[in-house]
Amino acid sequence: MLPPLPLLIIIAALAIQFILFIIFKKKKRKIVLLTMLPVLGVGIWMGLHEYNRTNKDLSKVKADVKISATGLIKEYEANDSMANKRYLGKIIELNGTVKNVENDDSGNYTIVMGETGKISSVRCSMDTIYRDDAARITVNSS
Repeated sequence: MLPPLPLLIIIAALAIQFILFIIFKKKKRKIVLLTMLPVLGVGIWMGLHEYNRTNKDLSKVKADVKISATGLIKEYEANDSMANKRYLGKIIELNGTVKNVENDDSGNYTIVMGETGKISSVRCSMDTIYRDDAARITVNSS
């Protein structure tokens, strides 16, 4: 996955300035070096901002789509590219039967939903702020 476009522009600008620094003679190197510092500072600020970015809390946001886990599975099995166009980037309210509740070593929960006798399922990774809520979910609940 590529970094965001502004970060790519800053990286390209630094690369160009570095090349100019190498090419120019000593007197002009100071100018190139002085223009490189603000670009480098903005790049560091953007990198730290992206590194420390958190997920938005979507608990109070109205869902774009309401669908059952089995319905979502059927749509993806029928035509995954059409289902991607319909659901990717959207807030989905999912209902159905819980097949499994997985808890990893870090304490993160994944709720697996779908029909119990079928292989296909929907995996819902829970945000860590909802860890206690996810711990109360039981297999075969709705």
